[in-house]
Amino acid sequence: MAFLTAVDAINLRRRQRVVDLVVTALDGQLYSSRVAVLGLSFKPHSDDVRDSPALDVAVQLYGLGASVVATDP
Repeated sequence: MAFLTAVDAINLRRRQRVVDLVVTALDGQLYSSRVAVLGLSFKPHSDDVRDSPALDVAVQLYGLGASVVATDP
């Protein structure tokens, strides 16, 4: 069980890492920025967005003040 907990923690840290990279790339100026998030669905060729990493990243960026456009091509 500890292994699965560790894997889950790593996956959650990856989401935060993406947010951190965007903040760094925009020099912390999220209020005047528009960010596109692609690939919302959980799996290819699906409309399943439950626990979508991209959706979580979009919500975090929006919470930090970015204008977020999200889609799944």
